[in-house]
Amino acid sequence: MPTHSEKRIVPYTPVQMYSLVADVASYPDFLPWVNSSRLYNQADSGFEADLSIGTSFMNHAYSSKVALQPENYRIDVTHTKGPFHHLNNHWIFHECEGGTEIEFFLDFELNNPFLKPILQPFLNQAAGMMVSAFETRAKQLFLKPCTK
Repeated sequence: MPTHSEKRIVPYTPVQMYSLVADVASYPDFLPWVNSSRLYNQADSGFEADLSIGTSFMNHAYSSKVALQPENYRIDVTHTKGPFHHLNNHWIFHECEGGTEIEFFLDFELNNPFLKPILQPFLNQAAGMMVSAFETRAKQLFLKPCTK
């Protein structure tokens, strides 16, 4: 069961970063490997999402439940259907000197015994790329970093 966790400080507010990560409908616009997303059963406490991920030669769809905690700047995602045996991740945004500390955690395991040895070693690289993609998107959307 590979896991990846990292903390990163960005010069944006927790509200900005939380809203960026919670906007799953926009993921295909900027996240590597996300080809499409569809949200349903939307409520204040969260929603369900279907995402298509992959490259030109391999594509997989999966479903997840996204729990939103705006008062705590926390987002929890759990896998409900697709190529994973399990997938859990969370994002927590802490206000800090100079902006926001992003706490990102990902734990997943693929179902397919043939893909496991090929894809799982790339977890840390892919997860790091994903966090970087959110940081790049924040630079595009929030032209003015927060200052204290």
